[in-house]
Amino acid sequence: MSLRLAGVARQSTERPHRLMRAVAPSSSRHQGPGDLASQAISLAAELWGEGFRVRTTISQPFAAKWSTRVEPRKPRPPARMSFDLGIDVMKSETSDKVDQRGGNANQSVGGTRWAVPSVGWIPWLVCAFLAMPPGWVLSFAAAAETDATRVVRDIDYGEDGDAAHRLDLHLPAGKPKPPLIVWVHGGAWRSGSKASMPLGSLVEDGYAVASVDYRLSTQARFPAQVHDIKAAIRFLRGRAEVYGLAAMKVMIAGDSAGGHLAALVGVSSGVVELEGVVGNHAAQSSDTQGILSFYGASNLETILKQSTPFGLNMRVPALELLLGGQPELVPTLARLASPVAHVDSKDPPLLMFHGDQDPQMPINQSHELEGAYKRAGVRVQFEVVHGAVHGGKAFYDAERLGVVRAFLKRVF
Repeated sequence: MSLRLAGVARQSTERPHRLMRAVAPSSSRHQGPGDLASQAISLAAELWGEGFRVRTTISQPFAAKWSTRVEPRKPRPPARMSFDLGIDVMKSETSDKVDQRGGNANQSVGGTRWAVPSVGWIPWLVCAFLAMPPGWVLSFAAAAETDATRVVRDIDYGEDGDAAHRLDLHLPAGKPKPPLIVWVHGGAWRSGSKASMPLGSLVEDGYAVASVDYRLSTQARFPAQVHDIKAAIRFLRGRAEVYGLAAMKVMIAGDSAGGHLAALVGVSSGVVELEGVVGNHAAQSSDTQGILSFYGASNLETILKQSTPFGLNMRVPALELLLGGQPELVPTLARLASPVAHVDSKDPPLLMFHGDQDPQMPINQSHELEGAYKRAGVRVQFEVVHGAVHGGKAFYDAERLGVVRAFLKRVF
């Protein structure tokens, strides 16, 4: 199997696009069409969350030939998915115009197309569903109210009418004053939404989960994202009686970029530059009693040196948007945005998960934060998920969620 990636990386919002190509070596292992569909959809879903779109074509599927092209995309509303007999996963209805080699080339509708035989399409559809990242699949279950849960949607935690300042509060039914987990979605700081919340089973266990939207890097530069999340925590503490929450039992959690922001919020208690003035509950604390990070960044001053070429193609433009420049050009801001720079002996316990085959977020980022915690003498638990890449069902299976439950019991 040969895989060709042709990615267009935006170096800044003003500069022209630069075409970058990488070709992976051929694999001698034969893979059938189901394997190809699964890998293609997983890749597309991951890159979409990181701010790119993928167009994949499987030609001669039974001969195991396919090609993939990665392109930057503009931020868009949450995904709309539609299937036909050819399996067409659509991300939006608007096309981009991308400047390549000095000309404007109309790109077709953003999304991913798999050309497969119309006969026997059901197994392909099953592969597509199983290959979706957990944030897509599990959020469907989390969003649906059951006899054991209920959801209060679109709460304006900023109390300012800003659509970015909204949260969905998932509550366990029949449990007074449950502990609270504040969930921060990923998406390279520039995409994603509160709809992606993979902790629905924890709500059924009796924990409240507030899934938070925040200003993306396309709307505001750092530290706006941290200001928003801390405002959400203060709001929830201020309204704890209204929503029936345990105000002093708050854990911050997130995945990918959300894992980075969760760790930063958790270790930056009292850092004035990161508190902000969003919302109307300044008297409340934004402190948390625990941190849960799935494959997040911890040191923006070292992340590019640790990244693979594939990771650089995604991380460089993402950092440009977040910080307004590359870390070496804005070192003070990059350090302020790095959880490792804020760790001290007063920080809350930390649980981290990271795949040892992650091509997007270097696992050394989690090792660095683990080391900073150990030097400060603070409780830390780092779970390496062997064979896992950036996200996937392995992070939210029964084994890993069992580790999370044990951690929650120790913290609360």
